[in-house]
Amino acid sequence: IHARSGGPPLSGREIVLLHCLRAREGAQTLAELRRFVNVRDVPRLHASLARLCASGLVRSGRGGGVRESTYGLTASG
Repeated sequence: IHARSGGPPLSGREIVLLHCLRAREGAQTLAELRRFVNVRDVPRLHASLARLCASGLVRSGRGGGVRESTYGLTASG
């Protein structure tokens, strides 16, 4: 996983998020990911997802509303 990211080593939370996205298949909302990994600190979770998006492992998209951003794996993720 670290070699694919092409950047600094991934944190434990980022690796868990990648596994979560792979296991659940398909795009997940921030709320679904937060519940699945049992994290209360939304800003840190969002920062981890932003870092994964910047590394090209995760893509973000928009759902029906502003609060429904979705996240899914890219081909390299």
